[in-house]
Formats: sequence, C-alpha cells, structure tokens
Amino acid sequence: MAQVNAELVNRGHHIPRTSLSGPLQKLCQRKKLRRQKVKDGKKQTFAYSEW
Repeated sequence: MAQVNAELVNRGHHIPRTSLSGPLQKLCQRKKLRRQKVKDGKKQTFAYSEW
C-alpha cells in the first residue's frame, strides 16, 4: 500500500493510506489487481500487482 500511496502522491493526489484499503480490495475482487502476502521477518504485508 505504501507504493500505491507514493505513486498517488507523485501524481498529485494526497489520500490517507487508511482510505486505500477498501478500493484496493474491490479492485482485487474484480480481478483488476492481484494481492499476494509478503513476509518480512515477523511482519506480514500485501503486495499488489496487475492481474
């Protein structure tokens, strides 16, 4: 999500990171994006990529 937020900032959109999870989840359900778990030590996050 940090990468998505960084790209939005680069394009001039300042959206709180907490507001991104819902739209990203809907894009995954519509098979526009793919979400994969990424484990970094004990921390587990999601990486998004094109379907």
